[in-house]
Amino acid sequence: MAASRQLRHLQSQPRNKICVDCAQKNLQWASVSYGIFMCLECSGKHRGLGVYISCVRSVTMDSWFRWR
Repeated sequence: MAASRQLRHLQSQPRNKICVDCAQKNLQWASVSYGIFMCLECSGKHRGLGVYISCVRSVTMDSWFRWR
């Protein structure tokens, strides 16, 4: 399955429709490190932790690909 299609599939799951940290519903960010979706505000907090702790990517603006 292509990475973008798999990402959309994961976003459609009920548990992935609310921010993991604050329960907002507009999720445009994800932590690759933890496999979680989050809102803009919480993505900033995760970015502040550093890429070695939580690698945050935009669901719509960044490129996604599968690691092998």
